[in-house]
Amino acid sequence: MEKENKADLCSVLVKLGLAVMSVAYPQTGSQASLASAGVDVVLSVVKSVGLLKEEKDDSIDGQLKECIANVLARIQSSRLWYYIVPYLPEELYTYYVHGNGDIGKEGPHDENGIQRYRLTRGFFLEDRPEFARILKPECYQVAGDSVTPLCVHFGRLEMICVRHKKALASQKGMENLITYMYLDEKMGEAILARDSADLAWVSNLSSATYEILWGVFDRHIGNDKGYYSWNYVAPWQNNKMIGCFETFHVTLIDRDTGELSVPVEYEPGLALAGCDFSNIRANDSVKELIKNTGGVI
Repeated sequence: MEKENKADLCSVLVKLGLAVMSVAYPQTGSQASLASAGVDVVLSVVKSVGLLKEEKDDSIDGQLKECIANVLARIQSSRLWYYIVPYLPEELYTYYVHGNGDIGKEGPHDENGIQRYRLTRGFFLEDRPEFARILKPECYQVAGDSVTPLCVHFGRLEMICVRHKKALASQKGMENLITYMYLDEKMGEAILARDSADLAWVSNLSSATYEILWGVFDRHIGNDKGYYSWNYVAPWQNNKMIGCFETFHVTLIDRDTGELSVPVEYEPGLALAGCDFSNIRANDSVKELIKNTGGVI
């Protein structure tokens, strides 16, 4: 493989891995030690994917290290600020809105192999005093080799990562968890759920409060029988939502009355086989998924 191609691949790997390294090394060491650790991490990734599988030349290692260090330095110098991921206590789980089914990414482990915490991205509907320690995390500004404290206040509806001990999933002692099934790019229209069961369609998320939301949830839209567990729900037409429950059942939901249409049971792949998707607007990964499950593109 040519040196230029290796350099390009290294650049991509560094860019993709920078966020992971920022989480792994956010609090310890100088900028120099961070850069050194980052170089070693990315070089190990380069080797693990087989880039140097058949080559033992130490000079290649040196060239790669130099390339990785240069790219990493450029990216780090352009990063204006960062924050230490705040801790979410259990009493605030019910207020933290996160993606449905997102129980949190696995965090670091201690010397005994026990996981210390999980990481999740979400937001709060309101800016309450009890949220202050989370919405005002420990922040730092980066300017070259200089790192100085920075005051940043995340507002309501602003995405922020948190760390937590337990998985954010409905279980005994962890009821009333709010998740979003659907969220448009402007944080406007949304479909939220309580414990993946009671649904709430919101036309403008900026006008929503917890009190309003609890009132809608207590109407048990989409869960009048008390046993539905929704996997995914999205807006439809004519005041309807379309949702999937118990994995392979699809139904329409009246967003005002909660009335459900007759559910359609399906099997993955078979539901798409032979269907024509020639004119859909979708990214390449979605098109590839449709093609692989029998759809016509």
